[in-house]
Amino acid sequence: MRREYQLIAQIPAETCMNTNGIIKMAVAESTTKIEACEVTYGRFKIVDCSGEKCLRISWRDNSGKKCAKKFSYKVKPRGEQMKAAEAYRAGLIKEYFQ
Repeated sequence: MRREYQLIAQIPAETCMNTNGIIKMAVAESTTKIEACEVTYGRFKIVDCSGEKCLRISWRDNSGKKCAKKFSYKVKPRGEQMKAAEAYRAGLIKEYFQ
């Protein structure tokens, strides 16, 4: 029924005899709401290794090989390394999901 009403709604109202379908589709379109959502990726987590004083991102590439990237905060401040890790993570997300 819904698909039929969608097709009927595309017909101009003056030439269509089924006004019931047009009215129902207009009501359905006016009540449907689409909200923006934030997509979260759990694949590339940034983990704080306090023993080694570094931030680490671990993942498996397309061939199944385990990969890791470390961001040491022994020399550079932790906040600066966190920004670098987030930028690297954004690059990974872009590479793997787009």
